[in-house]
Amino acid sequence: MALIAVLSLSACSRTYSAVLHTRTDPTPVNPVLGVTVVVIDGLTVETQRGLGEDAAECVTAAISRMRQARLIPAKQCQRTVMPDLSRASAPLDRESLGTLTKDAAFRSRAATAGIRYIIAVGGYTHMSDADLQSIILAFRWQRTTTLVAEIVDVASGESLGRVDVSVNGSADWVVHMFPIGTFAFTESKACRKLGSGVVDFLGKGS
Repeated sequence: MALIAVLSLSACSRTYSAVLHTRTDPTPVNPVLGVTVVVIDGLTVETQRGLGEDAAECVTAAISRMRQARLIPAKQCQRTVMPDLSRASAPLDRESLGTLTKDAAFRSRAATAGIRYIIAVGGYTHMSDADLQSIILAFRWQRTTTLVAEIVDVASGESLGRVDVSVNGSADWVVHMFPIGTFAFTESKACRKLGSGVVDFLGKGS
């Protein structure tokens, strides 16, 4: 008879976060004039489109709860302000956004749609390889999610500032007899932090 040992893992996860507000233009922000949130490439060193879309939803939801803000849905912005831009064939990136906001026709369409500010969102998650900690089969790995939101004034075509969020999570896995495990969900925490960070930026700028 063969003796079969079943080894499984359990974990204790921890997360640490940092939120940085950078204001590059002292012009007051008045979100009542109209805000839209779009996903773009090139804000961070890597681009993960799905994560950027999730982050945009978090920021949109956070702004929608502000008393003094008028939110224009991203789909409406896409349809009325950027009708020629296909997200599938030519995703919007930071360079093209900068070009668009300097274009008089684009700014006119945005004004007609009631959009004064574009909040560009993007980010990525990096996960390290598992690191064996000791001979008792304890493992640790690091998971870091970086999200950025840049606030652009369509009227001037200038960036007013940005909110940077970094959430780092570690998980320690130890061999046990029963399958118990948790993960460091850095994306969800970073998403919430970005939403509240943008609201704080808009609120202080008004």
